Amino acid sequence: MKENSMGRKLTSLGLVLAIIIVGEIILHSFELPTWPAFLVMILFMLGGMDEKKVALPILGGGLLGIFSIIPIRMFVIALAPLLGVFYAKLLFIVIFVCLMFLLREKLPYIFNTYAFLFLIITGLASSVSEPNTWLWMAVQFLGGGVLILSLVGVKKIIIKLFINKQREMSQPI
Repeated sequence: MKENSMGRKLTSLGLVLAIIIVGEIILHSFELPTWPAFLVMILFMLGGMDEKKVALPILGGGLLGIFSIIPIRMFVIALAPLLGVFYAKLLFIVIFVCLMFLLREKLPYIFNTYAFLFLIITGLASSVSEPNTWLWMAVQFLGGGVLILSLVGVKKIIIKLFINKQREMSQPI
């Protein structure tokens, strides 16, 4: 039983590492940012790789979070002379979080904590390089979606290889 468990873990690790390596190589070869896609992958794994429960909220919330860098910049430019940059940003974040709480039941795939996380990380990424919002959104949605599908595939392969095999072995002859 332990041997089968170790085999399952090593196979899972190998397949996940293959996904990471291939994803990095593909994105790098097209000179695309990797962080939006791999953040989706990390969040999906943290969500238990439950494609029915977490995939759409991660992808939808991620789009809103990355997109929000556009209005926050306009908001800060407009209000910084009155409030200062810090308080203008803080006010935007307060409004954003309020909207998340008010709209999360009506639009749960968009207004969720993933949106807030992506907003924060997009802000950090914007401080390092000039934001390319539309590109980041495309990489997040398409690249992240492909990574989610790849992980779902890994999960199905592991189930077929090990779980079904384990059931067959436990059947009486």
